[in-house]
Amino acid sequence: MVTWNLPVVAAIPFAFPDGVDFATLIKEYATQDDHKYSPGEVIGTSKAQCCGNPDPERICTSHVERNNLTMRMQRALHFAHYNFCRIHMTLKRTPAMAAGMEDHAWTLAELIQKTSTLS
Repeated sequence: MVTWNLPVVAAIPFAFPDGVDFATLIKEYATQDDHKYSPGEVIGTSKAQCCGNPDPERICTSHVERNNLTMRMQRALHFAHYNFCRIHMTLKRTPAMAAGMEDHAWTLAELIQKTSTLS
């Protein structure tokens, strides 16, 4: 297991004054196509211990990947509300109405109904 030499190492004791076991899984990717959004195939991993005494068997990326998905979904919900539900003072209507995409501001019920049927 490798160790870190980054500013995050100095910040951890301030965030967790009682101590914490912290490590990360570092993924190595195959050469990435510059035109692709997603990373290439994972060809290797290494575990990096930051502080404390983390259990090497429990070091994974699933928690941060779940958090990233949640944040993307929250941004999408905010974007939809901002553009389809919220009347803007300067436009006097929603951006979707101003763009000719809708003829009325969506209610929250409409937002939920219309976005839950998309797949």
